[in-house]
Amino acid sequence: MLSRYVVKILRLGFFQEIFFLALLALNATQFKLVYDSIMWALKHTMRTISELGLEILQIMLRKFQTCDPQAAQTFYQVYYLETMQHIFAVVAECSHTSGRNK
Repeated sequence: MLSRYVVKILRLGFFQEIFFLALLALNATQFKLVYDSIMWALKHTMRTISELGLEILQIMLRKFQTCDPQAAQTFYQVYYLETMQHIFAVVAECSHTSGRNK
């Protein structure tokens, strides 16, 4: 089980502007690793991890709304469809009930 301490650090990290700027400074391979980790969390069957992945994705998408337009454009060109596919996969998965009312 993911400790509450680790969850707090991850949530606080994504709220910090400096963390987001560091994320934008990563090369494509490093950014993909972070992105894939968020998608993995989003699709996880443990509710805490799934909700954390969803929360981090939401924060990241909101930050892209207010960042440099070129960085946002690049992100959406590369990751928009893949992100939508992951989200729809979670919503459509019958055994995945994290965050949904039964």
